[in-house]
Amino acid sequence: MKKVALVTYSEHPELTDDDAMLVAPLARHNIETVAVPWDAEGVDWHGFDSIVVRSTWNYTYKFEEFTRWLTQMKQASLPLVNSYETMVWNANKRYLVELQEKGQPIIPSRVVESGSQPGWKRSCRKRAGMK
Repeated sequence: MKKVALVTYSEHPELTDDDAMLVAPLARHNIETVAVPWDAEGVDWHGFDSIVVRSTWNYTYKFEEFTRWLTQMKQASLPLVNSYETMVWNANKRYLVELQEKGQPIIPSRVVESGSQPGWKRSCRKRAGMK
């Protein structure tokens, strides 16, 4: 039986409802699915035939740790289904600016530098056409 890790995060280690819908169909193909937090200690990632990054929603709070984990996965030649390059590019939401510059429509966005004081009320009012 093949074993697939569906990667979650430590504060919500179980599968999401969407991810749980994968369990039965994959089991019919003799594939076991396991929810595994990316930030859990002592995980033997070599024990999986495939590793699918799914709901790693805390990565924005642990950005350096997450990108280091991704790099370690790549360097160890672990079977990541998700593209390493795409995940690193997508992890920093500045990619939205890149898409917009290439003519792709995006949701209204604002890049705020770490540690800056963005003035949210003023910014929201300005977007809404208020003073």
